[in-house]
Amino acid sequence: ARKGEGVRRVGFAGAVLAWLFVMLYALGVSAAVLGLSATGVPLDRAFAAAIAAIANTGPAYAMALGPGGEGFPAFGAAEQLVLCVAMVLGRVEILAVVALTNPDYWWRR
Repeated sequence: ARKGEGVRRVGFAGAVLAWLFVMLYALGVSAAVLGLSATGVPLDRAFAAAIAAIANTGPAYAMALGPGGEGFPAFGAAEQLVLCVAMVLGRVEILAVVALTNPDYWWRR
């Protein structure tokens, strides 16, 4: 086999879409952290909870707290609302949400 034969390359459009996904994911984590921090959750716990919520790995938050960690039930109603929104955004394909909320998508139909 020749060198480079059978190698698949990512095109520019693919790289842009991958970067867009990473940035939207980071934006979602940042928004969840800000929302949790605004309700009084300490920053370290806000980061752990936001990442666990968006990644839909709820038990990871309790494991991050260590033995005796209370997990999500210890949060109040406002914090749980922020986490619910983050969980829904984590489950829904984030690029589909961007496409559906884009006015150009609806005007072309």
